Amino acid sequence: MSGFIEKSFEHMVNGYLEENSSHRVLKFGQRQAARFSNLNPAKLEQLVGSFDDEWRERLTAFLSTDERRQTLTNLIGARHSLAHGGSSTVSGSLLRQYHEIAEQTVGLLADMFVPLAQASHRSAE
Repeated sequence: MSGFIEKSFEHMVNGYLEENSSHRVLKFGQRQAARFSNLNPAKLEQLVGSFDDEWRERLTAFLSTDERRQTLTNLIGARHSLAHGGSSTVSGSLLRQYHEIAEQTVGLLADMFVPLAQASHRSAE
């Protein structure tokens, strides 16, 4: 599920750059986006903030609600442990929490990085 967040974020950043930058900036950004990994909350906030301070503030507010920051940190930690040969016991309840935080995080990021379809739909009306 942490890979879902990382890959989704990478695709959103690439899409955003395709719509909003020159080919040189796009090429640079795509290389940088391909390196996104272990997106803990602080790293995610930093990357989002490099695009827009208000987006970072929205993400920070989102993560400050209902222990989302800790749940996301635990998800990334479990993935890191498993990737490096460790073990992790995850209950069904915890797995649901991880799934929920992953979907909510990607949903929020999509609201920031992919409002283009919504905006073009509104302008066509």
